[in-house]
Amino acid sequence: MYILDSSALIELLRESPSGKRIADEIGDTPAITTAFTVNELLIGAKGVQRKTIEKLFEGVEVIVYDKDSAIKSTEIEEMLMKKGQAINKVDIFIAGICMTNKKPLITLDKHFKRIPELTAIFI
Repeated sequence: MYILDSSALIELLRESPSGKRIADEIGDTPAITTAFTVNELLIGAKGVQRKTIEKLFEGVEVIVYDKDSAIKSTEIEEMLMKKGQAINKVDIFIAGICMTNKKPLITLDKHFKRIPELTAIFI
């Protein structure tokens, strides 16, 4: 099972070449994402686009940010700050969720490579 971030879900929705590679990668595995990704995709979406995104999330397991994820994301953020390689906070939260739940992340965002302990598949 994989956790899909916003960039991966957007490409799936667009049915782009990257989206097709993501679909091939996950196969019949149930889709999982985070509550942060739900927010990122819905913010600013209106009308038909919003309805399409809401429908997408009906068939997706959504993992929440809990205490263990908060502790892990704090460790990630401290490590990145120490190295001078900060990334945005929401992506740090997503990485914490992935690591706490021991699930690989599927993403197009290369800055996740700055988190060496994160198992990620870069499309």
